[in-house]
Amino acid sequence: MMQNQWSHTIIEGSQSGCFQITNPQDPSIVWYLYFNGRNIEYITSKIGQRERLGYLLTSWFSELSFPYLGTKQDEYQNLSSWWQSQQLSQAKLHQLLFQLSQEALVQILSIDDPLVEFYQQDKIDSPVTTYPWDNLFESAKKISKKWQAMKLVANNINTFSRLHLDPDKNYKFYKFWKIYQKLWRFNAQKISFWLLNLSRKKCLYELAKERKVNPLIIAYQFRELFKQEVITIFPFEELPQSLSNTTEDSVVNLTQKSTKQVSYAPKPIIACIDDSQTVQVQIKHILQSIGYEVLSITDPTSSLTILVRHQPVLILMDIKMPEIDGHQLSQMLQKSRTLKDIPIVMLTAEEGMVSRLQSKLSGASYYLKKPCNIDELVKVVERFTSNQSST
Repeated sequence: MMQNQWSHTIIEGSQSGCFQITNPQDPSIVWYLYFNGRNIEYITSKIGQRERLGYLLTSWFSELSFPYLGTKQDEYQNLSSWWQSQQLSQAKLHQLLFQLSQEALVQILSIDDPLVEFYQQDKIDSPVTTYPWDNLFESAKKISKKWQAMKLVANNINTFSRLHLDPDKNYKFYKFWKIYQKLWRFNAQKISFWLLNLSRKKCLYELAKERKVNPLIIAYQFRELFKQEVITIFPFEELPQSLSNTTEDSVVNLTQKSTKQVSYAPKPIIACIDDSQTVQVQIKHILQSIGYEVLSITDPTSSLTILVRHQPVLILMDIKMPEIDGHQLSQMLQKSRTLKDIPIVMLTAEEGMVSRLQSKLSGASYYLKKPCNIDELVKVVERFTSNQSST
């Protein structure tokens, strides 16, 4: 175990300098532990400093602007200077540095057989404070055991790990979501958040910052998806630049570029009748990502023939369209022997009781406002297709 390998050197109190601790399973992960006698001055990481501090500072001091970060040698001084510029107490700075070091020690203690080097000449200039080794070690050791247990489920996972959900596996993720979301401690979240951010390969620190939870909680909640390889774990530094700059719009392209067929789930057809290409792209991206095939129809006058040929399980229909509006088209569908039983959801930018009543009188089953809220759209589609498509 790690304590037997190098922590005895610290406890003996005969060394002052910097311990460089490398994760042999992922050599890009390096920690720097600055030590003086029997006390720790500070612990920081070689990689992901912005992601790590972004999560930790948001958790404790969300009202403050983010500090400038430099190299590992001057990060400590930058934090101290930043703290002084905020005109905050020295006691709070001591608390912050303690919490940052303790969290780092948790991650160090969870490494199996780390590689340890010592550099006596590498020191912090004018440290603000020091912390007894025993104070940090005992509490950090308890938390590190939880990470070690987590790694038995998801091999090599750590707080820098990047989580990725391939578009072809979105439907599996959605099915998992339906079953477990009410059991999750952070069940107020939206599925749209995960579909977007897991496609971006964000690391656990980044996800934890945005969801305002501990990274361990996210790792624990997704443990079954790690086992099933629905969510893939990548090292922090393997992220291509093209993905690190992904925007919300480009996530659409990630889904559209996927050409593999999902063999483990059926693809019920949903028709979208709307003359707007923007709406068509949005609807197609959302519904394809959770396992549906989308039939895009921009010309309402040709819709009857297309609908009879494809027999969708649900029809999404714009109200205001050229030549024929949604209410008229809905009434026509009610007269068709082969189409009259297909549920219709009206899409409109207008709000008000009159539009809702007109939609109901024309035979529509439901009414959604545009632009569509992702979570509401998914919920409505699932409601009207659950009895028609296999799960």
